[in-house]
Amino acid sequence: MSDGRSKVCDELHERPQERIERLVSLLAEGVDELRHLEPLPRARASEPLATLAREVLGSLAAVRRQEFRDARADGLTLTQIADELGVSVQAVCQVLRKRPHD
Repeated sequence: MSDGRSKVCDELHERPQERIERLVSLLAEGVDELRHLEPLPRARASEPLATLAREVLGSLAAVRRQEFRDARADGLTLTQIADELGVSVQAVCQVLRKRPHD
């Protein structure tokens, strides 16, 4: 198998969390590479990256919110969810209070 195909196969077997961590790391490296630009070109180049980052974070928040709702529907208490995730009950409540389109 060629190196390109091997890399694709490796990426397919990668867990979603690992893939996201790798992509965030690549994004951070890209941001560091913008340092050589002058201020306004750097700001111009960083804006699409910032928009993308906000969209991704919003998507992750929506996934988390739905999983909390599913856990509640399965009968878990707020305390059980919080304990399982290592967060406070208030944090779980805050996520669940968000409007669906947030």
